[in-house]
Amino acid sequence: MTRADGRGRGPLRRLAPLVLAAALVAGCGSGATTDAVGPGAGGPVPAASPSAPTTASPGTGTGTSTGTGTGTVVDPGLAAAGAPQDPDLGVDSPLAARGVVPVRVTVPAIGVASDLETLALGADGRITPPVAWGSAGWYAGGVVPGDVGPAVVAGHVDGPDGPAVFVDLARLVPGDEVVVTLSDGTDRRFVVERSVRAPKADFPTAEVYSPTPDAQLRLITCDGVFDRRTGHYVDNLVVFAVPATP
Repeated sequence: MTRADGRGRGPLRRLAPLVLAAALVAGCGSGATTDAVGPGAGGPVPAASPSAPTTASPGTGTGTSTGTGTGTVVDPGLAAAGAPQDPDLGVDSPLAARGVVPVRVTVPAIGVASDLETLALGADGRITPPVAWGSAGWYAGGVVPGDVGPAVVAGHVDGPDGPAVFVDLARLVPGDEVVVTLSDGTDRRFVVERSVRAPKADFPTAEVYSPTPDAQLRLITCDGVFDRRTGHYVDNLVVFAVPATP
């Protein structure tokens, strides 16, 4: 399978777990094993190398691997070392305090209109990836989109049968709109500020998960070259979005 942006994709895109603590999501391609460590597990996460992340350009990339289609270990484009922010409910978290959750994400520029699955820690301390290839998921252990802090939405880039929900995430450019619909019927609108592609081994943890002065959004998937030895893609793509101006 070849993506529209010219990036070669095998028929089976194996994504790696979104490592949000030393990991976030655990399987996002065609298999379903996990190797991500949940929030609070293990020792401190090493600081990301300031030279490792690079700004992603629309229509570029290096993914060239071909999947086997055998359902072996897969990685959701999510395996990125970093610890999500644990929100403190209060004046800055009115949505979470009322039990409001995000239910849908829409990204018009790349044709995404997906209901949101809820991503949570499994019994093994790893965060489960979205079940459906065509659905994105919201990390419920973090921030509700619209509350102050960095909310996280993750998704597969492709699956056994072709492109998945975030296959064109790298095409987003500054100014593109992202709309998150909440369970109370309201929308929270964001605009893309920038995109960063980073090696999973040097994930920009602080940049992605540190407290923010306002309500922000992170869209995450996998990217880069597929490593057949490990069954994972080597990079993550993170799209940073900030509140849209009224």
